[in-house]
Amino acid sequence: MIVWQDLTPEQIASVREARLGGALGAILAGAAGLAVVGGAVSVLGAAVNATLIIFQIQLWIIVAWAVVFIGMTLARAESTPRVSAGLLFACVLLRSLMTVLGYARTGLEGATLANLLAVHVAYLLFELALAAAFWGYMTKGIRPNLYYRQRIPIVQPG
Repeated sequence: MIVWQDLTPEQIASVREARLGGALGAILAGAAGLAVVGGAVSVLGAAVNATLIIFQIQLWIIVAWAVVFIGMTLARAESTPRVSAGLLFACVLLRSLMTVLGYARTGLEGATLANLLAVHVAYLLFELALAAAFWGYMTKGIRPNLYYRQRIPIVQPG
């Protein structure tokens, strides 16, 4: 059985993995890039009609996730792993809904609804798998638990 052991501030200071870096640092850098580029595109390429606004909303959704993740990470909020993973699942589902609404708004342009939905479902399943991997890393990974919660897993017999 695995249990979590809290570390003292002295122990945390001596563990390199308790610092922002590795995969967690790469996720933060990606979120920062997403916030900057997505924010710029959102402002500079403001939607001018109802069709484009559907795609603009998808961008706003993921930029909002990035901003929340960055803020919580920099604040070292203990709830960051659960909140950011939950929001990522919500982003995937909302983006999926907006894509379907986009199909309805723009028309099928020669493709059948079955073709578009088949491709859409494949992307949705891929994004859900990525969100599940993110959730697993953020909630069970060594670095996120050291960084946000100052704890490590301990294996206990039994």
